[in-house]
Amino acid sequence: MLWAPRSDGALDEQLPAADLVILTVPHTPDTEGMFDARRFELLKTSAYFVNVGRGPTVRLDALDAALAAGRLRGAALDVFETEPLPAGHPLWRRPEVLITPHVAGVGPHEAERRFAVLLENARRFVAGDALINIVDKSKWF
Repeated sequence: MLWAPRSDGALDEQLPAADLVILTVPHTPDTEGMFDARRFELLKTSAYFVNVGRGPTVRLDALDAALAAGRLRGAALDVFETEPLPAGHPLWRRPEVLITPHVAGVGPHEAERRFAVLLENARRFVAGDALINIVDKSKWF
């Protein structure tokens, strides 16, 4: 399932069927708080929720409330609305929540992948070709 802007109902239509929701979206004005109480209500009680994108895209109090009410089976969080996750936040005490320290993008081939993009863009620049992975600041990513 692909992310769709809030005005598009495609995401809301798909959420009730999802067993696993993995959020990888960037933080932009359109995605801030995109997973709130209303969206968590759309998920099945057997669903798992994972956020490895950006913390401000998920309202943590809404996630905690959904877990407390049995509206979700569990969650895995690598990023948080406030980083680091405050020591007293109830998510720390939930056995159905896996918390990692903002390391989802790290891996054994991270440096090689970054270098490959740099090398490809250098090749393209010299050849006068369009570059890859261009940031569009008007979109915030």
